[in-house]
Amino acid sequence: MTMMIESLIANLQRKALVTKPFLSGKMEEYRWLLTGRKKSVYQNVLGKMKEGTEELSLLEIKVLIENDAWAEAYQHLSRKVMIGQNGHRLANQNEVWPLLAKCCYELGKLGEALENIECALTRDRPTADLWNIKANIHFERDEEGEAIECLNKAIRAFPQHIEANLRLGSLYFTKGDYQEAYHCFCGCCRIRPFDSYCWEMKAETLLKLNHIDYAGKCFAKAIRCGGSIELLARNSYCLAQSGKVNKAIRLYRKVLKYEPHNYDVLCNLAGILSNHNKIEEAYSLLKKAYLLNNHDYIMLNNLGFILYHMGRFRKAIDYYRSALNMSPDDQTILYNLSVCLVKRAMWDEAIVHLNKILDVNPNNGGAWMLLGNVYDNMEKHSIAVDCYNASYGLA
Repeated sequence: MTMMIESLIANLQRKALVTKPFLSGKMEEYRWLLTGRKKSVYQNVLGKMKEGTEELSLLEIKVLIENDAWAEAYQHLSRKVMIGQNGHRLANQNEVWPLLAKCCYELGKLGEALENIECALTRDRPTADLWNIKANIHFERDEEGEAIECLNKAIRAFPQHIEANLRLGSLYFTKGDYQEAYHCFCGCCRIRPFDSYCWEMKAETLLKLNHIDYAGKCFAKAIRCGGSIELLARNSYCLAQSGKVNKAIRLYRKVLKYEPHNYDVLCNLAGILSNHNKIEEAYSLLKKAYLLNNHDYIMLNNLGFILYHMGRFRKAIDYYRSALNMSPDDQTILYNLSVCLVKRAMWDEAIVHLNKILDVNPNNGGAWMLLGNVYDNMEKHSIAVDCYNASYGLA
């Protein structure tokens, strides 16, 4: 490979000396570019800028852009535009406007960037990169419709443009247009079949479309492409939702070996285990989750639920009350707390919570039945009968 590059350099040097002698002095820069030594090129360009003896070439300006030296590149490109506007012939003029637009965008000069894009569009065939920059500007200005239009034009100009496909898919995903997002992410996976992020976004979109099995397969593909351990947790979720519980439990436990403090995994695995009568292990996991975050009312409700099934009603009531403080109108928490209160013969408080449920949803048969049970225990049998009849009428 090195011999081929050296041969190419030699040919360029001979051609430069015969046809364009002024190029011969730049051969070392081309050598650096061809051999991949961009840092050396960048340092050489910076040295030339310090001297200020000659104008930078477009090639050298591109080196500045590759190294995110946007202000310096903008300064030299603007100078080239002024030369062109003064009537001098500017070589590669059509390349200047897109580069200037990119610099303006990165420097936050959005209005000027749009002006340069329009200049580029009138002088040359629009490129995907140009449409993509324009989309980014509209996105910065919260002009969502215009951004989508530009991204679609970018993809029509170059269907393999990965950034445009990803941005458009993400935009549709944020809008809740999951079918369009799915088509975009499918395109991303075709363009980059070994890119973990593309498969991850396709999987997340499939989850939104309720295609659980297929989403799980895409998460598995993302993992094979080098995705993070978090994707293993997402795959476990899909397996659990698809009824493949044993495999989901095994994968969740694997995640916890690497990330023992992963809050979501602790909660999800505890939920699966409690539903399969592995109460002690589920309780242990939720206690760890509680130490990480004791302000999640769903987790507190689940912790109360497990303690109830362990016969620890007083402690369950404490957790249910904490959950209710965070979500006072949650029907599930109100009902679960009422069940525990009945177990502890705390009739008056149970009546308050059950009536609160029935005020919102008078068709809740379970709440009527439990309320009848409360009044029976209080020996208010006529009221209890009315509650039972209300419950049977809804059955």
